Amino acid sequence: MISVEVRYFAAVREARGVGAEPCALPEGSTVGELVHRLSEEHAELARWGDHVRFAVNDVFVDRETRLQDGDELAWIPPVSGGAPASGVFLLSAVAIDADQATGLLRDTVGQRGGLATFAGSVRSASQGREVTHLEYEAHARMAQRMVERIAAEARSRWEILDVVVVHRTGRVELGEIAVSIAVSAAHRAPALEACRFVIDRMKQDVPIWKKETAVEGDSWWSQGS
Repeated sequence: MISVEVRYFAAVREARGVGAEPCALPEGSTVGELVHRLSEEHAELARWGDHVRFAVNDVFVDRETRLQDGDELAWIPPVSGGAPASGVFLLSAVAIDADQATGLLRDTVGQRGGLATFAGSVRSASQGREVTHLEYEAHARMAQRMVERIAAEARSRWEILDVVVVHRTGRVELGEIAVSIAVSAAHRAPALEACRFVIDRMKQDVPIWKKETAVEGDSWWSQGS
């Protein structure tokens, strides 16, 4: 037998009622086999089986991946949308401002001919409902690695100097900044294109989840927005 630590995030964590739990399983078992077993044992997990991705030791895997003793298996629900040696990625539990990412750029100002920034703030309406605040949750270690990969891909596509991403966690009030991104380059076009690419890819792949609360008091985990 082997032992695997299973971690749950955002809506899946709430459904299961715990953030992590150890599981013993036969040697040679796959991700799919463990997921199937957990879904049968816990009805609250069954509905998530086809709507989540799975990561082993912070790397996305398919269900045929074989688990090893000591592995960490993370259930990654749809993310909502927060860089290598020449970039920065920070998670912040306290308020940030729209220019925070710009202040962390590590390029030489004399080289910088173009600067593109994006600041995403909390709006009062979502899906036709009035919202009071948001809460963000992140798989911090994996988010770091995914943003590094996204920044590296941006550098491979465009001639940019630096990339910085700062993302909030915890409760974020209306009007507050949830994410601040800055991309610098010698020219404006690559800076603009890379900045859009970074935020779009973050919304697809980075394990940061957004929970919205309505004025009526009910809340939900946002998917793909």
